[in-house]
Amino acid sequence: MYVSRTPDTIPQLNRKGIDTSFSLLNEAKYSDLYMLTMYPMTHLDFTSKRRRQSLDSDFTEFSKVEVSRAYNWVVRYVYQFLNAYLKQDAGGLAFINNTPAKNAVPQHMMVAEIRRADDLPLGRESFAAELATRGFGHAYEVYQETQNRNSNFKLSEQELKMWGYGLLGLNLCNEAIEIFSLWARLFPGNWDASDSLAEAYEQNKDTALAIKHYQRSLELNPKNDNGRQHLKVLQAAAATR
Repeated sequence: MYVSRTPDTIPQLNRKGIDTSFSLLNEAKYSDLYMLTMYPMTHLDFTSKRRRQSLDSDFTEFSKVEVSRAYNWVVRYVYQFLNAYLKQDAGGLAFINNTPAKNAVPQHMMVAEIRRADDLPLGRESFAAELATRGFGHAYEVYQETQNRNSNFKLSEQELKMWGYGLLGLNLCNEAIEIFSLWARLFPGNWDASDSLAEAYEQNKDTALAIKHYQRSLELNPKNDNGRQHLKVLQAAAATR
């Protein structure tokens, strides 16, 4: 949701030297976009402090009362937007999809524009979005489905490695395990994939599977000293249990 003040005209923008040939909002194509333009409000009017401390005489074209009403409508829309997208609340979603008139917003106060998301192109973005919806446990299945629909789609080893370690850095061990497992499955001869998968299992406190995959990495690359050291520590700890 993007909420803006009274818009400047093109001549006003030109006088300020602002380039109007590019719009970030117009480039935001792959998610629903709700844009509210509040005609009684200026930039400062979006702060509650301005409304509390300003005098009636500080307001010109629109009165302090009108600006306060507009502010309250902004709060209502943001509240319902958060309900809709954070709580999956059907009432909140219905509210933000209504026209302002249907929500009883006073005439001439607000213009609301809703732009629906374009479908994600079949590729990395759609693959990641599908995993977010269906769960990382379906990584290989979703990968195959995406390839069936787009034969040019593929993920490089470096992409999978960076993605997995990004998840691991956030302590999302189960998700990292699934990405590293996909890497190891797509590139079965890569010792680094097995080593990374072992590291994710180790961070997830799954000693048995960490040992298994460190051993696999050493089979593929006997010179993997890092894996050898980790394996030694894990096997020693397992022996004392």
